[in-house]
Amino acid sequence: MALLSAPCYCVGFSHVSMMAGGKMGKQAELLKKMEQVRQQKAAAQAAPSGAVAAPEIKPAVSTGAPVANTDWRTGQKLQPTVVEVEEATVQEEYALFEDLLEKDSELCFREGALDADPADLPPDVDAPAVTRSSTAAAANAIFFEPGDFAPLEVWAAALRDTEGAAASYASVRGARPLVIIADARPANADMRETLIELNRRFPRAAADLVAITPDTPAQNRRVAKKSNLFFPLLSDESREWLRAYLVTARVPWEKMVFVLEPRYGRFTAVVRDVDSLSVVEQVKEALKRQA
Repeated sequence: MALLSAPCYCVGFSHVSMMAGGKMGKQAELLKKMEQVRQQKAAAQAAPSGAVAAPEIKPAVSTGAPVANTDWRTGQKLQPTVVEVEEATVQEEYALFEDLLEKDSELCFREGALDADPADLPPDVDAPAVTRSSTAAAANAIFFEPGDFAPLEVWAAALRDTEGAAASYASVRGARPLVIIADARPANADMRETLIELNRRFPRAAADLVAITPDTPAQNRRVAKKSNLFFPLLSDESREWLRAYLVTARVPWEKMVFVLEPRYGRFTAVVRDVDSLSVVEQVKEALKRQA
């Protein structure tokens, strides 16, 4: 048994070495060039005064087209990287090496990349304008305040239930306060986690609940059926309702909670920065503000 296990170990080690070899090729070449530069500098410093310095030895440069390494992940040829290190200091050498590793690992960071996903933006929002500076400016956007009247006429015009039928305000309101949770981001996993948390711990005896997303009625129907939601999950594909309630007023978009007095549709609470894990506690705190 011992004789049979040894070849298997060697084959596995060889396989890993072949996969890693392509990626380490350029790194080894760069390290070799760095070592040659350091040796040249050390030889120049060690030469006695008045001695004739030895001719500088530069790495050989091929006159033909550079040979690109193969990316072991995709099998495609990588573009050769030309790195000048002859006059580089130690700090510059480390910076060049770090840059090479970053490019090979595809870990480059683009300014503003975390602000919003362009795929989540509606057609009337210019994706290039979504930057950190616009995020800071949008933080001062005007939102509804307690005591304001909600735009109720937009409900039937914009919202559809899971069967595709129009959902008016009158169809969801009752005698208790109405809690609305809304998110303008389509197919958002964080919103779905929030819906599951509300489905588990929402204080049903204290208020009614409705959720609004930009997903299609069919998508919402699958989510509602899979999670066995006890509350209506409405669709606003055009984001008309979401714009009317200023859910899209600040970038990046986020979940918002509204609490309405049911008879006249007045806001009694508006909650931003809703956390999926503590959403129930945030809702309970908002319900305490009832006039």
